[in-house]
Amino acid sequence: MNRKERYLVGLDVGTSGICAVVGETLDDGRINIVGLGVGPAVTGWLSDLLEPRFGSDSLGYALLIVSMALAGAGYEFWRASHTLADDLEVIIDI
Repeated sequence: MNRKERYLVGLDVGTSGICAVVGETLDDGRINIVGLGVGPAVTGWLSDLLEPRFGSDSLGYALLIVSMALAGAGYEFWRASHTLADDLEVIIDI
């Protein structure tokens, strides 16, 4: 299997949002979904941790903390976008 055939992309354009998923076919036939993270689990853990102090507002504070971490990820995506065209040319040529 050449490199271009290893990657799978799915796109769902709906009325209320757009979702995408990227996967890689492994040598043993399994598919590794790229981008599965621990965000929901961390948010729940933070909410539980903050609940004694903030009560029912703990989920809001947990979401705020997790969303601040996403700002760093957004910055890295922005930096990566500057080399996207060159990176795609390399993949297409393979």
